[in-house]
Amino acid sequence: MLLFSTIYRIISNMDNFLISEPKTLSYLTNPSFSGHQTFPFRYTWLKKGVDAVTEDPTVFSSENASVTLGVGKNMVSSIRHWCNVARLIKADSLDRRRLIRTELGKTIFDDTDGFDPYLDDPATLWLIH
Repeated sequence: MLLFSTIYRIISNMDNFLISEPKTLSYLTNPSFSGHQTFPFRYTWLKKGVDAVTEDPTVFSSENASVTLGVGKNMVSSIRHWCNVARLIKADSLDRRRLIRTELGKTIFDDTDGFDPYLDDPATLWLIH
């Protein structure tokens, strides 16, 4: 029951989350069909990306991002893409070069308070989807 109350709290507090809102959502007006470098979505990448942004908001633009994330150069852009389209990270409004985790990213993947940091519950995948 805790999971459902947490999901309800996230949904009711997030701007532009539900499609039924009267204004057009940005991801619907500017669809993206690329950016994943042909790599399919991988569960572990979301936590890896959110944790990396939490530690260093410029991790994806740094030269040693491959070393930090432990993946190849093209996979770095793919991790960023999948975290962005899942609305787990976003560009900082004050400095577009920096990324911050969203409320959804924090609620799911936070090391101390995250309700499903390793995506064990299928309901979390539906929420991200």
